[in-house]
Amino acid sequence: MKHKLSIKARVTLWYAIFLAFLLAGIFAVLLSATEQNSTRQLRDNLINTVSDAARDAQFNHERLDDSRIDFYNDGVSIFIYDSYGRLLAPQGQYGIQVDSVLEDQAIKIVDVPPERWLIHDVYAEQDEVAFWVRGMVSLSASQGALFNLVRIAIIAAPLILLLGVIGGWLITRRAFLPVSQMAAAVNHISSGSDLSLRLPEDDCSDELAQLRHTFNAMLERLQDSFSRERQFTSDVSHELRTPVAVILSQCEFALSADADCEDRQETLEAIHRQASRMSGIIAQLLMLSRADNGKFVLHPEQINFSEICEMATLELEDSASQAGVTLQMELAPNVLLNGDETLLVRLVTNLLTNAIHYNKPGGKVTIRLVPEEDGCLLSVSDTGIGIHPDNLDKIWNRFFRADPSRSSGGSGLGLSIAQWIAREHGGFISVQSVPNIGSNFEVHLKIDPFSAQKPAADPLAGKLF
Repeated sequence: MKHKLSIKARVTLWYAIFLAFLLAGIFAVLLSATEQNSTRQLRDNLINTVSDAARDAQFNHERLDDSRIDFYNDGVSIFIYDSYGRLLAPQGQYGIQVDSVLEDQAIKIVDVPPERWLIHDVYAEQDEVAFWVRGMVSLSASQGALFNLVRIAIIAAPLILLLGVIGGWLITRRAFLPVSQMAAAVNHISSGSDLSLRLPEDDCSDELAQLRHTFNAMLERLQDSFSRERQFTSDVSHELRTPVAVILSQCEFALSADADCEDRQETLEAIHRQASRMSGIIAQLLMLSRADNGKFVLHPEQINFSEICEMATLELEDSASQAGVTLQMELAPNVLLNGDETLLVRLVTNLLTNAIHYNKPGGKVTIRLVPEEDGCLLSVSDTGIGIHPDNLDKIWNRFFRADPSRSSGGSGLGLSIAQWIAREHGGFISVQSVPNIGSNFEVHLKIDPFSAQKPAADPLAGKLF
C-alpha cells in the first residue's frame, strides 16, 4: 500500500523542489554573468595595457628605451619584439613567454600547462622603427572570482534550501492550522452528536473563513433537518395513535360476547372512519415524501382556473353549511393557467377546508380570483379565530395546528401541501391574520410556470425521513 503524504508535506516538498530549481537557476545565471564579465574585463585591461605600452615605447638610434614602459601592470605581462620577432625587452622574463606566432590585433588563448594565457599582439612603429608589443594575462586569475562564487554557491545553496524548507514547512503548517482546528471541531461535533455547536468565525474574508461559514450553514440545516425529523416522528405517532387505539378498542368490543349485531355494525362503521382517516394521512405523507425526493411527476395542461375554484367551492357547500359557515365567491371568469389540474384542485380545497374548519358559527368564507399581469391572485379569507402572530411562520410546518382543540378531523398537512403546490407552479402563498377577526391567505400563481426551469430545491428542506 502506498504511503500518502499529507497535504502539508506535499506542499512543502513542492516548495522545496521549486526553491531548489530557483536557486540553481539563479546561481547558473550568476556564474555565467560573472564569467563573461570577468573575461570581458580581462580583455579590456589587456587591450588597454598593450596600447599604452605601444604608445610609451621610445627608440634612440633604433635602440629601445624601456624606462617608460611598465612590463607588468595589473596582471598583464608586456613583451616587446623587433619586426623579426626577436625579443627586445624585458630581458629577464624569458620563462613566461609562449611559443606563438605574432599576429597583429589578434586576441587568442594559448595553453602552457599548467596555465592558460590570453594573448594580444599589436604591430606598431615609433621613430621609423617597427616593433611588436605582446600582452599576456593568465586566465587562472580571472577564474578566481568564479571559483569563489562556486564555493559560495556550494556552501550557501544547501543552507538557503534548508532554511527555505523549514520556513515553508512552518508557513504551510500555520496556513493549514485553521483546517486542523476545523477538522477537530467537526469531529467533536459529530462524536458528541451535538449539532448546536458551531465552528468559531472571525472577521476574516479569506477562503477558510468562507469554508467555516459554509460548514456552519450546513450544520444549521442539518440541525433543522434532524429537528424536523424528530418532530415528524412525534407528530406521526400522535396522529396515528388515536385512530389505531380506536380501531383496537372497537375490535375488542366487537369480539366480546356482549356485542350484538347492531353494536358490531356501529363498530365496523367506526373502524371504517378511522381507517379512512389513517389512509388519508398516509396518502398525503406519501405525496409529500415524493415531492421532497423529487419523484412526484406533474402533468401540466392548460386549465380554466376559474372553473376549478368554482367547482371546489360548490363541493364544500355542504360541509360549510353543517359548520354554519357561508361561502361567497368573487371569481373573475376564464382565468387560464398552465398547471396540474389535480394539484390545483387540492390547493383550493385545502385552503377552503382550513377556512371552514377554523371559522366561527355564522361566519363567512370568501374566495376571490383576479387576474394579474403574468398570472393570477387567489385569496381565501375567513372571519374565524385567526392566527396568533407567533404562529404565522409555524402554520406551514407539517402536523402543526394553531388551535389544538380543533384538531379532530384534520391532519395538519393541508397548508404544507398547499404551500408545496404553489411553489411547484412557480408561485408563493402568504397569510395575514388577526386573532379573533379572521385570516386571509393569498396565492400568487404564474400563467405558465413551466416555461422557465425552476431552481433546484434544497435537498434537506422539508425532508420526511
